Amino acid sequence: MKILILTADPKTLLCHRKELIRALALRGWEVVGAASGEGGAAADFLEGLGGRYIPLGGARSGLNPLQDYRSYKMLRALIRAERPDALLPYTIKAVCYGSLAAAKEGVPAIYPLICGLGYAFADQPTMKQRVIGKISGRLYRMALRKASTVFLQNHDDEKQLRALGILHPATRSQVVSGSGVELETFPFCPPNEAAVRSGTMKFVLVSRLLKSKGIPEYVAAAGILKECHPQWEFHLLGAPDPGPDGISTAQAQAWVAAGVIQYHGSVSDVRPHLQGAQAFVLPTYYREGVPRATLEALATGLPIVTTDAVGSRETVTLNTNGTLQQRACEPVMEGKNGYLVRPRDVTALVGALEDLASDPQRYAAMAHASRALAQTRFDVHRVNAVMLSKISTPVTRSSKPFTPASL
Repeated sequence: MKILILTADPKTLLCHRKELIRALALRGWEVVGAASGEGGAAADFLEGLGGRYIPLGGARSGLNPLQDYRSYKMLRALIRAERPDALLPYTIKAVCYGSLAAAKEGVPAIYPLICGLGYAFADQPTMKQRVIGKISGRLYRMALRKASTVFLQNHDDEKQLRALGILHPATRSQVVSGSGVELETFPFCPPNEAAVRSGTMKFVLVSRLLKSKGIPEYVAAAGILKECHPQWEFHLLGAPDPGPDGISTAQAQAWVAAGVIQYHGSVSDVRPHLQGAQAFVLPTYYREGVPRATLEALATGLPIVTTDAVGSRETVTLNTNGTLQQRACEPVMEGKNGYLVRPRDVTALVGALEDLASDPQRYAAMAHASRALAQTRFDVHRVNAVMLSKISTPVTRSSKPFTPASL
């Protein structure tokens, strides 16, 4: 049997789906990956498992109807040539246009994976976001109607898509715990109680440079806290984003010049930065699935300070007091492995970080609780087992390799 995995960026085939691809191959599937641009290491990985990578053209983002129509036609040609038994698309354009193309070409099984609703479904949308949200909603509604099972990464997204009628009542859905994390790749790093006791806290945020990831709030909190704790360090890792919500490298460097943060840009391996930190911070209000960077921090054993927002709240388990704080709509909620704070609330973020640094023993308990949460809920093999239980088709279709000449 053949499964076509369709996405925007080939790097994510390795970063986010490597173990799923491996598991599918071990079950006898031929896995074909397709994305915009050359496959590089992802292509080598697929070939090593008996699969293939197909480079595609088309824009990864943007709203150009003509370009999108061309992408849809290209995907139909790809699917017509490859004749997969199943399609697994993720990222919005892959889900919408890929699912529509697969349905038109008679693919027996379609498994869209929605990794968060993102920019188009913001909680406090601008006029542009409202327009994009309406367009995206209509596309999702058409694309998901033919799905065998729709995978989502949190229950909030599932409820919203059901409430909006985007997920039809007859369409099956399955919530999984994000993309999962490879526990062996991100081993537990024992908490450094001595650093907390001596007051030398080091915080880290890993994210694309987007305002909605809470980076301005993180920088503002850092500026306030460094007035009282000049030895505290605030680190930022991530590539700039060209989108309308993006933060430029120049802005990040300006924060560095002001002595507020240390910016490392895009790094190939975040593990040394996580292992050297005392806590992971992500004050996001972006419509997350479950942030992968937070899962890597959980596995490393870092206490988490993030927001009580869709997707992010999945990564902190509130204790009894924190649950009461949440019900009372308090700005800071205490958890077993960190804190949730109210989105866009710099004062709440400052309070949570100060509280985390005030008790070395509680800090150590939170670190161990983070690793335990990664093991019991977010282990990539657990996540993949749920997906694999839904991915099956008895039909095998003949195929021929896709080439640009197929167009």
